[in-house]
Amino acid sequence: MSTKSVREDTTVTKLRMVGALGAVMVLSVVVFLAAPGCGGKKGCKGVRCPSGSFCAETDGLCHCGGPSGAICGDDEACDPLAGVCRAPSSACDAVSCGAGEACDATDGQCKCGGSGGATCGTGEVCESASGTCVVPARCTSVVCAPGEHCHPGSGLCHCGPAECGIGERCEDGACTPDLCFGVACSGGNVCDPTDGRCRCGVAGGPVCGGSETCDPDTASCVPAASCLGVECTPGTACDPADGVCKCGGLGGEACLSDQSCDLSAFLCVGGDPCVNVTCSAGTTCDPEDGMCRCGGQGGPTCTEGERCVFLGGIDPFCSAACSPAFPDCIDETEACYYSVGLDETFCLAEGEGLVDAFCAAAADCASGLHCMVEGTGAGTCLYYCDPGASYPQPGSCGVGYYCDSVFTQQPSLGVCRNASG
Repeated sequence: MSTKSVREDTTVTKLRMVGALGAVMVLSVVVFLAAPGCGGKKGCKGVRCPSGSFCAETDGLCHCGGPSGAICGDDEACDPLAGVCRAPSSACDAVSCGAGEACDATDGQCKCGGSGGATCGTGEVCESASGTCVVPARCTSVVCAPGEHCHPGSGLCHCGPAECGIGERCEDGACTPDLCFGVACSGGNVCDPTDGRCRCGVAGGPVCGGSETCDPDTASCVPAASCLGVECTPGTACDPADGVCKCGGLGGEACLSDQSCDLSAFLCVGGDPCVNVTCSAGTTCDPEDGMCRCGGQGGPTCTEGERCVFLGGIDPFCSAACSPAFPDCIDETEACYYSVGLDETFCLAEGEGLVDAFCAAAADCASGLHCMVEGTGAGTCLYYCDPGASYPQPGSCGVGYYCDSVFTQQPSLGVCRNASG
């Protein structure tokens, strides 16, 4: 074969290879462009949908109610239960719903599960899992006052969204002052919540006056036999229950001879509050309020079992009786002492003087010690003791000491003295 023929064959072969390579490149481009899923799927990464709508991976758009639902426009709102787009509504503006509930845009009502759901009644709670209204067990045995309902979450009685406090009642879903709080009516009368007055038979009935009693069956006032011939001072009226003139009438306060009736408060005012007041346990009546106080006006009031103690140098105080030889004061900072002059035992703040220390008053000695004053000199702190107790019994004196019964008015109480003198 000639050299020319070889060169021609080589050139032809190269051209064929170039053509084949170009065909492959063209085919690759076609296959790449035709490959499924490339460039058509947008995804939901970074997409935020409005309430009730969900993003679909196929197109990256928000669909109402789910991936296959409708796509709401800018002037529409999604109803997730119905899966449809509705025109926007202002009915749900400022509406706050409870747990499991959502505002229905069609009527502005809180529905269990949202639009189209049930409206829970008084005492019911929305069970979000089933979208139904149920009554919790904690409210089944709760009885609320008129106008109130049991709150399913707490089991407490609510008036609208709040709990009414002491002295309040529920009216039209709001707590208002209860004018009948503390008012006790009798004799067939009932308290009228509008004015707090006792009226015959029913609220709004008549207010029975002097010499009258209530007939609850007819809600009318009739003459009372007990008040026949009874004449009352201005502002007072005869109470048919006992025939006594009372401030305000039935159930009121009986004023003293030097008092007058204040009809605005149905109370007796003026006069001496200590008239007919009998005080005991060393207390005297306070002329400002008629209370029995230790030391009189402004003093403390003693409780049951206490008496008023008067000691020189300190203000009168209240104390229960105690046992000096066996200290039993309730307050641990106090000690039990005995006063020879008063012939009384009492609890007082514990002193600091130890045994044989000098003292001038009972409170100068520590707990269990008596300030023994003999003659005109200073006193000495000595241990209290029980003359009937032998060592080592409680209340007895230590070794080398004996119990001296020095208190003539208290033979069961003494002080410990040194047996050697």
